[in-house]
Amino acid sequence: MNEQELIAGLKKISTSISLFLATIQMPYGCCFVFGHALAEGLSQAGFETREVSGTLILADKNDRKIIYGSKKYKGKNVGDFHTWCEIMFEGKVIIVDPSLFFNQLYLKREENIKLNQKIPEIYIGSVKDSWHLTYIEDPTLVCHSKDCLKGTVPWLVEHLIKSVNETGKLMKYGK
Repeated sequence: MNEQELIAGLKKISTSISLFLATIQMPYGCCFVFGHALAEGLSQAGFETREVSGTLILADKNDRKIIYGSKKYKGKNVGDFHTWCEIMFEGKVIIVDPSLFFNQLYLKREENIKLNQKIPEIYIGSVKDSWHLTYIEDPTLVCHSKDCLKGTVPWLVEHLIKSVNETGKLMKYGK
């Protein structure tokens, strides 16, 4: 498998998870579910992964920075933390974050904040710091992600992990 095939497979998995969570109406604050299910399922499928929590910095429509994670934007709390998955592939770290669409939706609907149109709905790439999108790991925020995960219906998380695992095995082994 080459990097393009990996990214195509990760997009397929990410889109599938996004559609499932949208269907059961769990769009806001679901990054911890995405990050955990992807890291766990892909790890079980034989990939080297990490579940990462920290801060996500996004650019609004005027390119002002919105810090999603324990900071305020125009006096509003726009999130306490963010969680994503990292996969190690051929010496590179690839960020997998299918929850950006839900971040955009939340910020627009609940906070009346419009993000820069260059921010993708799903991010899969090796660049952690760009003008429109920045990921900053903060190990002190992992406990918040894990606490939120404990409050999630167990069958949901198990279903997502199993789904990611099965698709990940197909990607890795072609079976």
